[in-house]
Amino acid sequence: MTESTAVHVDEIQNHIVDQLVTKYQVAESDAVPSAVLDDLDIDSMTLMEIALAIEKRFSLSVPDGVLEPAQTIDAAARAVLTHGQQ
Repeated sequence: MTESTAVHVDEIQNHIVDQLVTKYQVAESDAVPSAVLDDLDIDSMTLMEIALAIEKRFSLSVPDGVLEPAQTIDAAARAVLTHGQQ
């Protein structure tokens, strides 16, 4: 993995965390990279909304099913990076 990829993953993680905290009232202390989205009461409908926000912010296309409630925040960010298309 290159340094620029790691930074991009961090940017996506930070955006997901920001969405969780500001829009979905997840406590900032709970919104850590290792947190499982389902454990934060984030369902598939909410993940669709987060995917749309990621698409808008990063000019990426996030295919359906890339984000899943069973993922950690870190895994979700990496999945977006792997499967998202510009």
